[in-house]
Amino acid sequence: MSATRPLTSLLALLVLMLTAVGLMWTGVFLVSPRYSVPTLKLGLVAPLSGEPATEGYRWVFAAKQAVAAWNGSAPLPFRMELVVHDEGDGVVAARRMVADPQVVGVIGHWRPDVAADSWPVYAAAGLPVLALNYGGCDPAGAASVLCMAPTRDELAAAATAYLTKQAGASASVALVAGPDIGDLAVAEAVRAAATRAGLRVVRAEAALPYATAFGDVARRLAAEPSDALVFTGSLAASQAFERDLRPSGATLRLDVPHRGEPAASAAPAGAWLSPFAAPNTQAYAEFRTAFSDAWGQPSSLPAAAVYDGVRMLLDALQRAQAAGRPTRPQVDGALRRLTGFSGVLGDYKLNGQRLMGGAGPGVLTRSGG
Repeated sequence: MSATRPLTSLLALLVLMLTAVGLMWTGVFLVSPRYSVPTLKLGLVAPLSGEPATEGYRWVFAAKQAVAAWNGSAPLPFRMELVVHDEGDGVVAARRMVADPQVVGVIGHWRPDVAADSWPVYAAAGLPVLALNYGGCDPAGAASVLCMAPTRDELAAAATAYLTKQAGASASVALVAGPDIGDLAVAEAVRAAATRAGLRVVRAEAALPYATAFGDVARRLAAEPSDALVFTGSLAASQAFERDLRPSGATLRLDVPHRGEPAASAAPAGAWLSPFAAPNTQAYAEFRTAFSDAWGQPSSLPAAAVYDGVRMLLDALQRAQAAGRPTRPQVDGALRRLTGFSGVLGDYKLNGQRLMGGAGPGVLTRSGG
């Protein structure tokens, strides 16, 4: 009897050990922090269909890059996931974000019209949003929305400053708006700013909706030459305009950003306005290199802004988690207490509902080829 007890005890212990191992492999008894921590989500609303889709996927890559770096450093007791919706779905994208209780912050929105329809949805749910619709970001009445990008008036002021410098303080200006309603809105802002600055707007017209050719516009412009020419439109429209009319002299391409930000290799000859100036800093150079290495394509200035915005949301989460699992109101409150943030595009400061960063809009030039 006494000889069998140790053997029985040993067998029982072996069975317990094998059971524990089996439970670990089946996922019932997982103790690794990697799997036991809760998950929170950040949302990205980007243009993923139609003409701006190439730019939209740059946003996705930049956001993934920021979230992956954050999860790799594990500074919070939970893991972050990225949820992406196409802005082409309209206000439905905002409703999907709001309906997911794990989403505690959102960045994106490109089209001013879709963004304006979405703001009340976010505000009603108290979901904080960092907005990039710089062709007219006006979050009035939507307390949870902060604008990261320039306003329409700031874009117009930058265009006017460039025209004045290149063509002279009393230069004549011809202004053509592309076929989108956003193109016309920016053109109107440029005309108002140029007139206030003393420039002479001698011609202003808009292309017909869905126009892809500008031969008639070219003939009218040729009959009434001007010192400078401004075209507000998408990259595709700018290229068509360049094809139909080879403008000379001081020329500013003003791309309406919500329809696609041109890469330098694809932009038409001349100059165009970017919503963000490219900083000559090591941080921006390192971001561009890391982006290219990770995704096999060049980044863009708006993608860099998305990267900065995701990092700002993650920073707010870190400051909000002192009270426990962060909620939407706590993340929003942490964003409102932001006193400064250093990003790859420069230093950001909160001013009302504006997150002002970097040097603002910048004019980029290309000689063509």
